[in-house]
Amino acid sequence: MKSFLRFLLVGGLGYLIDVGLTYALLLLSINPYLARLPAIMVAMIVTWRINRRVAFQSSQDASINEFLRYMGVALAVSGLNYGAYMLLVYWGWLPIIAITLCTGCQAFISYSLYRVVVFQGVRND
Repeated sequence: MKSFLRFLLVGGLGYLIDVGLTYALLLLSINPYLARLPAIMVAMIVTWRINRRVAFQSSQDASINEFLRYMGVALAVSGLNYGAYMLLVYWGWLPIIAITLCTGCQAFISYSLYRVVVFQGVRND
């Protein structure tokens, strides 16, 4: 349970990066659908670096294989997140509300998949 709470804290940072970068790009008149793409990528890379040590407490050195597994899971789940985001924005929802709802739902799926696919050999409490 503690690892999930740490994961949520790291995810909160990822959320702030996602929202902050998305809105910065919106202020530059970037389309809300396009503005979200780099925001998601930056948030994924930052959260991988922190999650591996903080949430999953991996003592192993980071490897390209681990990074690729993490990014594979992150991209798959983020694809669902982004699809739902696009739909909600299309329906007239404010981007920040759409990001919040989609990211909250994504947290539970991501945590489970990261534990099984990426950090399977790491002890989680």
